[in-house]
Amino acid sequence: MVARSGLMLVLLLLIGTLAMAGCGGDGTISTAAVTPAESETIPNLNGIDELKTRFNADGGVRLILVLSPNCKTCLDGIRYVQGTILEKIPDAPVHVYAIWTPANLNDKPSDVDTSILTDSRVSHFWDLEGGVGKWFAEHPQYVREKIEGPIAYNFYSLHAPEAQWDDAPAPLASFGGGATNGTIMRFRGEIKGDLNRMLSGKPLRFIAQK
Repeated sequence: MVARSGLMLVLLLLIGTLAMAGCGGDGTISTAAVTPAESETIPNLNGIDELKTRFNADGGVRLILVLSPNCKTCLDGIRYVQGTILEKIPDAPVHVYAIWTPANLNDKPSDVDTSILTDSRVSHFWDLEGGVGKWFAEHPQYVREKIEGPIAYNFYSLHAPEAQWDDAPAPLASFGGGATNGTIMRFRGEIKGDLNRMLSGKPLRFIAQK
């Protein structure tokens, strides 16, 4: 009886080994975590310093969009940016940063639909742990513009070629959204008008830096 039990155990172990081999396994169990950067098509943004470095290196006209992947008006806003703004100025020197932040508990990288905003001048990033959204929600420059937190989203921040990011991206040419009564879609006219004025060399009234 003991011998038969031992034989059954050996057979079960053999079957398990063959099953793992058939699935491409090597008989070991991986304990490595899969990070958003490995599993998704957009890279992680590990903090505000990464965005700051890219902003200063790119130069030119720069448009920051901070978005939640499950926010309908966010998606409506970037559809407008894609179809009504960027497609009309295909050769303009503009850098767009689409920062997808986990503003809501159910937001995750796999929810991001980059097919809505496909212009080659757009860089998509996942705001790991919401650090970027939190920074904008807390910085005095944006608090004065009535932005809300704890993780700010559904807003844009537009900057001319002379802008430099030291303490904050400045000067601030145009800003809108990020509050209960403010969205990218609500300010779509300002984005289009200010961006076109900037590209045509017309004077633009910058938001005062205090």
